[in-house]
Amino acid sequence: MPTLEVFAIGAIATFAGYGMFAITAFGAAIVIVPLLSHVMPLADILPVTVVFDVAAATTLGVRLRADADRRELARLVPFSLVGAVLGVTLLVSLPRVATLVALGAFLVAYAAWSLAEGGRLRTIGAWWAAVAGLIGGAMGTLFGVGGPPYVIYLSRRLDDKTRLRATIAVMIALSVVMRLTVFAVAGLMVAERFVLVALWLPFAAAGFWCGTRVQRRVARPTVVRLLNALLLVLGASLLWRALAD
Repeated sequence: MPTLEVFAIGAIATFAGYGMFAITAFGAAIVIVPLLSHVMPLADILPVTVVFDVAAATTLGVRLRADADRRELARLVPFSLVGAVLGVTLLVSLPRVATLVALGAFLVAYAAWSLAEGGRLRTIGAWWAAVAGLIGGAMGTLFGVGGPPYVIYLSRRLDDKTRLRATIAVMIALSVVMRLTVFAVAGLMVAERFVLVALWLPFAAAGFWCGTRVQRRVARPTVVRLLNALLLVLGASLLWRALAD
Protein backbone atom coordinates (compact mmCIF):
# COMPACT_ATOMS: atom_id res chain seq x y z
CA MET A 1 0.00 0.00 0.00
CA PRO A 2 1.24 3.53 -0.74
CA THR A 3 2.12 5.99 1.99
CA LEU A 4 -0.37 8.75 2.75
CA GLU A 5 1.86 11.26 0.91
CA VAL A 6 2.03 9.12 -2.24
CA PHE A 7 -1.71 8.43 -2.14
CA ALA A 8 -2.56 12.13 -1.73
CA ILE A 9 -0.24 13.32 -4.52
CA GLY A 10 -1.50 10.53 -6.79
CA ALA A 11 -5.11 11.50 -6.09
CA ILE A 12 -4.41 15.16 -6.91
CA ALA A 13 -2.39 14.23 -10.00
CA THR A 14 -4.99 11.87 -11.50
CA PHE A 15 -7.81 14.33 -10.78
CA ALA A 16 -5.90 17.19 -12.45
CA GLY A 17 -4.60 15.02 -15.29
CA TYR A 18 -7.96 13.66 -16.38
CA GLY A 19 -9.63 17.01 -15.82
CA MET A 20 -7.11 18.42 -18.31
CA PHE A 21 -7.71 15.46 -20.64
CA ALA A 22 -11.45 16.17 -20.68
CA ILE A 23 -10.81 19.80 -21.60
CA THR A 24 -8.02 19.44 -24.17
CA ALA A 25 -8.11 15.77 -25.31
CA PHE A 26 -4.41 15.83 -24.41
CA GLY A 27 -2.60 13.00 -22.64
CA ALA A 28 -3.20 13.13 -18.92
CA ALA A 29 0.21 11.56 -18.26
CA ILE A 30 1.99 14.84 -18.98
CA VAL A 31 0.38 16.20 -15.79
CA ILE A 32 0.40 13.03 -13.68
CA VAL A 33 3.96 11.81 -14.35
CA PRO A 34 5.86 14.96 -13.28
CA LEU A 35 3.80 15.37 -10.10
CA LEU A 36 4.29 11.76 -9.02
CA SER A 37 7.98 11.85 -9.99
CA HIS A 38 8.62 13.85 -6.82
CA VAL A 39 7.64 10.87 -4.65
CA MET A 40 7.94 7.76 -6.89
CA PRO A 41 10.46 6.42 -9.42
CA LEU A 42 9.41 6.52 -13.08
CA ALA A 43 9.63 2.72 -13.31
CA ASP A 44 6.73 2.57 -10.80
CA ILE A 45 4.71 5.49 -12.18
CA LEU A 46 4.57 4.65 -15.88
CA PRO A 47 3.02 1.16 -15.60
CA VAL A 48 0.24 2.75 -13.52
CA THR A 49 -0.45 5.61 -15.93
CA VAL A 50 -0.44 3.32 -18.97
CA VAL A 51 -3.46 1.42 -17.58
CA PHE A 52 -5.43 4.67 -17.36
CA ASP A 53 -4.18 5.71 -20.81
CA VAL A 54 -5.25 2.45 -22.47
CA ALA A 55 -8.88 3.00 -21.49
CA ALA A 56 -8.97 6.66 -22.55
CA ALA A 57 -6.90 6.41 -25.75
CA THR A 58 -8.42 3.23 -27.16
CA THR A 59 -11.97 4.52 -26.64
CA LEU A 60 -11.21 7.62 -28.71
CA GLY A 61 -9.14 5.73 -31.27
CA VAL A 62 -11.83 3.11 -31.94
CA ARG A 63 -14.46 5.81 -32.37
CA LEU A 64 -12.42 7.75 -34.96
CA ARG A 65 -10.61 4.91 -36.75
CA ALA A 66 -12.68 5.11 -39.95
CA ASP A 67 -11.24 8.55 -40.79
CA ALA A 68 -7.60 7.71 -39.97
CA ASP A 69 -4.90 7.75 -42.68
CA ARG A 70 -3.71 4.13 -42.81
CA ARG A 71 -0.61 4.92 -44.89
CA GLU A 72 0.75 7.29 -42.28
CA LEU A 73 -0.04 4.81 -39.51
CA ALA A 74 1.82 2.07 -41.42
CA ARG A 75 4.87 4.36 -41.63
CA LEU A 76 4.85 5.28 -37.93
CA VAL A 77 3.98 2.02 -36.15
CA PRO A 78 7.14 -0.08 -36.85
CA PHE A 79 9.49 2.70 -35.76
CA SER A 80 7.32 3.45 -32.73
CA LEU A 81 7.64 -0.17 -31.59
CA VAL A 82 11.44 -0.04 -31.90
CA GLY A 83 11.46 3.23 -29.96
CA ALA A 84 9.26 1.73 -27.22
CA VAL A 85 11.70 -1.14 -26.70
CA LEU A 86 14.61 1.32 -26.54
CA GLY A 87 12.74 3.50 -24.05
CA VAL A 88 11.90 0.71 -21.63
CA THR A 89 15.52 -0.48 -21.76
CA LEU A 90 16.63 2.98 -20.64
CA LEU A 91 13.83 3.17 -18.05
CA VAL A 92 14.99 0.08 -16.14
CA SER A 93 18.71 0.86 -16.44
CA LEU A 94 19.09 4.61 -15.87
CA PRO A 95 19.59 5.89 -12.29
CA ARG A 96 16.77 7.98 -10.74
CA VAL A 97 18.68 11.28 -10.98
CA ALA A 98 19.29 10.77 -14.70
CA THR A 99 15.60 10.07 -15.38
CA LEU A 100 14.54 13.14 -13.37
CA VAL A 101 16.95 15.35 -15.32
CA ALA A 102 15.79 13.88 -18.64
CA LEU A 103 12.10 14.29 -17.78
CA GLY A 104 12.59 17.83 -16.45
CA ALA A 105 14.55 18.89 -19.54
CA PHE A 106 11.93 17.35 -21.83
CA LEU A 107 9.06 19.14 -20.08
CA VAL A 108 10.80 22.52 -20.19
CA ALA A 109 11.74 22.12 -23.86
CA TYR A 110 8.29 20.86 -24.89
CA ALA A 111 6.40 23.56 -22.98
CA ALA A 112 8.63 26.31 -24.37
CA TRP A 113 8.14 24.99 -27.91
CA SER A 114 4.36 24.74 -27.45
CA LEU A 115 4.10 28.29 -26.13
CA ALA A 116 6.23 29.65 -28.97
CA GLU A 117 4.74 27.65 -31.87
CA GLY A 118 2.56 29.47 -34.35
CA GLY A 119 2.13 30.36 -38.01
CA ARG A 120 1.82 28.20 -41.08
CA LEU A 121 3.07 24.60 -40.82
CA ARG A 122 5.57 23.50 -43.47
CA THR A 123 4.93 20.15 -45.18
CA ILE A 124 7.65 17.55 -44.54
CA GLY A 125 8.65 14.31 -46.25
CA ALA A 126 7.35 10.84 -45.35
CA TRP A 127 10.82 9.71 -44.22
CA TRP A 128 10.36 11.86 -41.09
CA ALA A 129 8.00 9.09 -39.90
CA ALA A 130 11.10 7.13 -38.85
CA VAL A 131 12.29 9.99 -36.64
CA ALA A 132 8.83 10.70 -35.18
CA GLY A 133 8.14 7.00 -34.56
CA LEU A 134 11.46 6.31 -32.82
CA ILE A 135 11.31 9.40 -30.62
CA GLY A 136 7.60 9.00 -29.85
CA GLY A 137 7.97 5.33 -28.95
CA ALA A 138 11.01 5.98 -26.74
CA MET A 139 9.42 8.99 -25.01
CA GLY A 140 6.24 7.01 -24.39
CA THR A 141 7.96 4.24 -22.46
CA LEU A 142 10.59 6.48 -20.85
CA PHE A 143 8.38 9.44 -19.82
CA GLY A 144 4.81 8.25 -20.44
CA VAL A 145 4.33 11.04 -23.00
CA GLY A 146 4.81 9.84 -26.57
CA GLY A 147 2.20 11.95 -28.36
CA PRO A 148 4.07 15.18 -29.23
CA PRO A 149 6.38 13.71 -31.93
CA TYR A 150 3.40 12.03 -33.63
CA VAL A 151 1.40 15.26 -33.52
CA ILE A 152 4.31 17.32 -34.90
CA TYR A 153 4.83 14.87 -37.77
CA LEU A 154 1.18 14.30 -38.70
CA SER A 155 0.23 17.98 -38.51
CA ARG A 156 2.85 18.61 -41.20
CA ARG A 157 1.64 15.73 -43.38
CA LEU A 158 -2.17 15.92 -43.28
CA ASP A 159 -4.16 19.01 -44.27
CA ASP A 160 -7.65 17.70 -43.58
CA LYS A 161 -8.55 18.40 -39.92
CA THR A 162 -10.86 15.39 -39.61
CA ARG A 163 -8.23 12.98 -40.94
CA LEU A 164 -5.54 14.62 -38.82
CA ARG A 165 -7.51 14.30 -35.57
CA ALA A 166 -8.51 10.71 -36.32
CA THR A 167 -4.98 9.64 -37.31
CA ILE A 168 -3.48 11.19 -34.17
CA ALA A 169 -6.10 9.48 -32.00
CA VAL A 170 -5.52 6.05 -33.56
CA MET A 171 -1.72 6.42 -33.47
CA ILE A 172 -1.76 7.37 -29.80
CA ALA A 173 -4.08 4.43 -29.04
CA LEU A 174 -1.73 2.05 -30.86
CA SER A 175 1.32 3.50 -29.09
CA VAL A 176 -0.33 3.09 -25.67
CA VAL A 177 -1.13 -0.57 -26.41
CA MET A 178 2.50 -1.07 -27.52
CA ARG A 179 3.70 0.59 -24.32
CA LEU A 180 1.53 -1.67 -22.18
CA THR A 181 2.81 -4.75 -24.05
CA VAL A 182 6.46 -3.71 -23.67
CA PHE A 183 5.97 -3.01 -19.95
CA ALA A 184 4.34 -6.41 -19.48
CA VAL A 185 7.18 -8.23 -21.29
CA ALA A 186 9.71 -6.29 -19.17
CA GLY A 187 7.96 -7.49 -16.00
CA LEU A 188 6.82 -4.03 -14.87
CA MET A 189 3.06 -4.79 -14.69
CA VAL A 190 3.03 -6.26 -11.19
CA ALA A 191 0.00 -6.62 -8.91
CA GLU A 192 1.01 -3.78 -6.57
CA ARG A 193 0.66 -1.27 -9.41
CA PHE A 194 -2.90 -2.37 -10.14
CA VAL A 195 -3.69 -1.57 -6.49
CA LEU A 196 -2.65 2.02 -7.20
CA VAL A 197 -4.86 2.06 -10.29
CA ALA A 198 -7.85 0.95 -8.20
CA LEU A 199 -7.13 3.55 -5.49
CA TRP A 200 -6.79 6.47 -7.92
CA LEU A 201 -9.48 5.50 -10.42
CA PRO A 202 -12.28 7.41 -8.62
CA PHE A 203 -10.17 10.58 -8.68
CA ALA A 204 -9.48 10.15 -12.39
CA ALA A 205 -13.23 9.72 -13.03
CA ALA A 206 -14.05 12.77 -10.90
CA GLY A 207 -11.44 14.86 -12.72
CA PHE A 208 -12.87 13.85 -16.09
CA TRP A 209 -16.39 14.70 -14.94
CA CYS A 210 -15.32 18.15 -13.72
CA GLY A 211 -13.18 18.80 -16.79
CA THR A 212 -16.10 18.04 -19.09
CA ARG A 213 -18.12 20.77 -17.41
CA VAL A 214 -15.27 23.29 -17.31
CA GLN A 215 -14.64 22.66 -21.02
CA ARG A 216 -17.96 24.31 -21.86
CA ARG A 217 -16.98 27.55 -20.11
CA VAL A 218 -13.25 28.00 -20.79
CA ALA A 219 -11.67 28.48 -24.23
CA ARG A 220 -9.41 25.55 -25.14
CA PRO A 221 -6.42 27.76 -26.22
CA THR A 222 -6.46 29.42 -22.79
CA VAL A 223 -6.34 26.06 -21.04
CA VAL A 224 -3.51 24.83 -23.30
CA ARG A 225 -1.45 27.94 -22.53
CA LEU A 226 -2.01 27.45 -18.81
CA LEU A 227 -1.03 23.78 -19.14
CA ASN A 228 2.22 24.66 -20.89
CA ALA A 229 3.04 27.27 -18.24
CA LEU A 230 2.44 24.60 -15.60
CA LEU A 231 4.73 22.19 -17.44
CA LEU A 232 7.51 24.78 -17.43
CA VAL A 233 7.20 25.05 -13.64
CA LEU A 234 7.00 21.27 -13.15
CA GLY A 235 9.98 20.64 -15.43
CA ALA A 236 12.07 23.25 -13.63
CA SER A 237 11.09 21.77 -10.25
CA LEU A 238 12.21 18.29 -11.35
CA LEU A 239 15.54 19.66 -12.57
CA TRP A 240 16.01 21.48 -9.28
CA ARG A 241 15.17 18.34 -7.29
CA ALA A 242 17.55 16.18 -9.33
CA LEU A 243 20.42 18.65 -8.95
CA ALA A 244 19.68 19.05 -5.22
CA ASP A 245 19.93 15.26 -4.77
